[in-house]
Amino acid sequence: MNLAARHALGALAGVVAAPLIAGCLAYSVDRLRRSVAGGLGASIDGASVSPDWTAFAVLLAGAAVIGLVVTARLSALASLIPGVLMTAVGVLWVTKTLWMVQHGTPDIVPDDFFIGYTNMAANGTFTIIGVALVVASLPPGRWRGQTAARTPGTSLTTSASKPASA
Repeated sequence: MNLAARHALGALAGVVAAPLIAGCLAYSVDRLRRSVAGGLGASIDGASVSPDWTAFAVLLAGAAVIGLVVTARLSALASLIPGVLMTAVGVLWVTKTLWMVQHGTPDIVPDDFFIGYTNMAANGTFTIIGVALVVASLPPGRWRGQTAARTPGTSLTTSASKPASA
């Protein structure tokens, strides 16, 4: 695959991944917090409460999307785009908190996601994930593209290091 197509697919993956990651985490973090707190309270009282397996599965799905966009086979744009967006959201929450509460949250975040979204924004989770995704975009091999070309008795080579054939 040529680099232009690889980067176009990476950009598409990044644009799709950004709301998936944010949505999965915003949906699940508050539900899991309440589930764990309820389980802890129930164990102290001797009662039983079942964990919120749906919220846990959604959290795992968000983590899987993060894992997919940081793979070396995808263009660096796949992790750079959601990384920059999440870092920007995190920085805005730190620098313009009142503005974000008044303008950035109520209209764009569904009610089911509001508490999880605001908790993650306020405690720096968006910033942590965003910076990690940006850092995952930095290795030069993510931009060049690495093709696994192996001939018997040789090591893996990248497309940039293959000798030109005459």
